[in-house]
Amino acid sequence: GMGGMSGGGMMGGMGGGMMGGGGSTLVSDQTLAAAEEIGDIFKQLINFTEANASSFVLERPFLDRITNMPPETVSMMQGASPVFYHDFQMNFQKVMFYGIELQLLIFDLLVFTALDKEFNSFAIAAFLTWLVGIFVDHLRGTFGETNISRKSLIDGRFLI
Repeated sequence: GMGGMSGGGMMGGMGGGMMGGGGSTLVSDQTLAAAEEIGDIFKQLINFTEANASSFVLERPFLDRITNMPPETVSMMQGASPVFYHDFQMNFQKVMFYGIELQLLIFDLLVFTALDKEFNSFAIAAFLTWLVGIFVDHLRGTFGETNISRKSLIDGRFLI
């Protein structure tokens, strides 16, 4: 069971990694093989769904659209066929900065103008605006990963 796995497989991998041996390579090869297998299964699922799109790509129920609720939980869908929903509200674009470039430009200009007025230095204002941009990118990435992890029920450590 799990006891044998942790005693043999995990300790061997950890010892090999610390000593510079090949133990850690075995773990990464297994991880890569598993990731490749999952990717292949997912590709097959997507290809099958594309070929039969009228059966699997649906419009979200009215109440879900009004309340902006996610689809039914995974436990309710076990054993069911894959179901995808049209994204007429462009919710996927909201995950990225795609589509809000103008708002980001205006935000950067407002931050730059406020900092330039405060410090009376173009260089300091430009540098601090750049730092604020990096902070916004980091914040969006962190909250985005947390949101995707929560909604997909996948631990954040497994997101790429």
